[in-house]
Amino acid sequence: MNTFYSRLAVAALLLLSAPLARPQASPSLEEGFRSAPAADKPWAYWWWLKGNVTPESITRDLEAMARAGFGGFLMFDARGYHEDHVPPPPSRMEFMSPEWRILLKHSLKEAGRLGLQASVNLSSCAGALKGPWQVGDDAPKKLVWTAAETRGAQLLTCDLRVPQDKRFWDVAVLAVRHEAPGGAAPAAAATPALDLSSRWQDVAALAAPLPAVLEVADLSSRVDARGRLAWRAPAGHWTVLRFGCVTMENHEYDVDILDRKAVTGHFERMGRVLLQDAGPLAGRTLTHFYSVSWEGAAPTWTLAIEKEFRRRRGYDLRPWLPALAGFAVKDRALSERFLRDYYKTLGDCFMDNFYGTLRELSGRAGLKWHSESGGPWDRKLAAFEQADQLAFLGRNDMPQGEFWWPRRSLNRPVAMAAHIYGRPLAAAEAFTHMAQHWSAYPATLKPRADAAFCDGINHLIWHTFTASPPELGKPGSEYFAGTHLNPNVTWWPQAGPFLAYLGRSQFLLRQGRFVADVCVYVGDRNYLNWDRGTNWGDKPSLRLPRGYSYDLVNTEVLVERLAVRGDDLALPDGMRYRMLVVDLEDTAVPPEALRKILKLARAGATIVLGQRQPQRAPGLADYPRCEEAVRRLAAQLWGAALPASASAAAAAESGAPVGRGRLIAGRPVADALRQKGILPDFEGPWDYTHRRDGDTEVYFISGQGSAECAFRVSGKEPELWDPVTG
Repeated sequence: MNTFYSRLAVAALLLLSAPLARPQASPSLEEGFRSAPAADKPWAYWWWLKGNVTPESITRDLEAMARAGFGGFLMFDARGYHEDHVPPPPSRMEFMSPEWRILLKHSLKEAGRLGLQASVNLSSCAGALKGPWQVGDDAPKKLVWTAAETRGAQLLTCDLRVPQDKRFWDVAVLAVRHEAPGGAAPAAAATPALDLSSRWQDVAALAAPLPAVLEVADLSSRVDARGRLAWRAPAGHWTVLRFGCVTMENHEYDVDILDRKAVTGHFERMGRVLLQDAGPLAGRTLTHFYSVSWEGAAPTWTLAIEKEFRRRRGYDLRPWLPALAGFAVKDRALSERFLRDYYKTLGDCFMDNFYGTLRELSGRAGLKWHSESGGPWDRKLAAFEQADQLAFLGRNDMPQGEFWWPRRSLNRPVAMAAHIYGRPLAAAEAFTHMAQHWSAYPATLKPRADAAFCDGINHLIWHTFTASPPELGKPGSEYFAGTHLNPNVTWWPQAGPFLAYLGRSQFLLRQGRFVADVCVYVGDRNYLNWDRGTNWGDKPSLRLPRGYSYDLVNTEVLVERLAVRGDDLALPDGMRYRMLVVDLEDTAVPPEALRKILKLARAGATIVLGQRQPQRAPGLADYPRCEEAVRRLAAQLWGAALPASASAAAAAESGAPVGRGRLIAGRPVADALRQKGILPDFEGPWDYTHRRDGDTEVYFISGQGSAECAFRVSGKEPELWDPVTG
């Protein structure tokens, strides 16, 4: 162990390298630290407020950015987003108009001249995917339904009229047989002439008072070409349900994010045009396309969802549609399983058909894709109810989060996603706030940057640099949120040293890979809202002691990417972990996750099992065999790890062997680490993060005061690199 003692009032980087192989940092590394390359410098959000830019103001802005120490910008022209906070000047030009495109092309040429990278937000609005075009049938959609009750043993007829005030598609007509509520006869209004053209309702939650459905009959084929339903109902109490989907009101310019075809259409209308305008600068200066955290429409249907559902869940959606009208199909427990699958499918379509499609299309054009696809979300929205935040973030070439001054942050899930999906950069919208304008300055901002770096962020995008032409005076026009930084700000001439500090820190925090001790599996619904922590480690027995680090892994990464290499768990991109901790948030676990955990143990991995054992599989796919598989696998894992008697407990003190590996349950993670001889990576009162690049160890440490610190490194000479001075 190396020890290091110093008085720190600023963050510093400690490099430890092998004396024989590398007596000092290589010239390229030292040179890059003293003056960070442009590609490693922070970016800035560059807001055009309703197109209020000129060729002269564009050149002035970009030259000022380059001189100050920015390495690039994220161009953002949002129309109508919170303009009630700080009203912008009148629109100078229309979004995506010929004049607008000429000025963006001028911006890219100037950026190329100055060595700046550029990203462009692929939307005319923050928080949504839209443009200045009505998109017709490609608009977002929601599922609606209407119902009529009847008593059977009679001929039922109904004209299925299409609503005249909105775009409408019929989905299905179903009849459900059930016991009459309380033994009562159907409502008097129910007659053989059913009304299934009015009283449309949105997707409903399971309603406890409704009786269980005894039978579901699909009447869709009984609707003739004129839209007339004729059906002779068998005896019994029936509710006829008509399902349809409609385009969502006030979203005529938005794109159906669940539909790959609609998203591709938007890319062709905007992204393809910008690529043509960029010409040879595409992929060199124009390096990224972008989307901000989602605040747009929350669709509950798309035209291909039945095919998507069948492909992803393995069974047909249609017989279970009554559950979306509040009925319990077969029984409540099975209907809740279906609802999980339905919401999971909405989330998967959002994740793959929106974020995944735009990443794929950007990649084909030679660009990278970044977005704040991990939120922050409203978990109550349908597409996010069963979503996995890490998987959403994994659909980026550069996952991005955000942190707010003075205290809010969403950094750790972004960094973890970058680690487990093999993305070298973890980005953050930096220094956002809605406090008093022009109130933040470097001395107050630096602790937030240091915290983000310790969380694993290594690419800051300063929020915000507002384009404000000189004719608007000073302080000029400003975006409604963010820490303002442009030539109109009083401390702009003094901004360079702080930006240089950020650039030096980012340069070294991009070397090698994050050093982690543990990977943790908590299930397939990972989500963290505003916090510096994560959604794991609240139990004292499982919480990692200070000085150890971890990443969460989700089901996708666990099953498809994690393998055993020697005594470690490894990912294809080089990340390694000393052990896997399985600490479930829920007793519902996909059987494929448990199969992989058992496979890893047999291949030689050390696995620590939490006290909560899996009891069931989520959803209805392959039910009930999936349920039996979960219980069988859980018995194999937890049964092997937990001793059967007190005498056996003494023999199993070091954990139960499974194949070449070891399963440990009922004991703290700290004990397992000590048993493997894994010392703390860092001991001291300060915040830190650790990266390894070959034989060089890079520790970023942040704190104040005097302290003795110990680092889990031996036989190497420590060097203190000060990113303030270089």
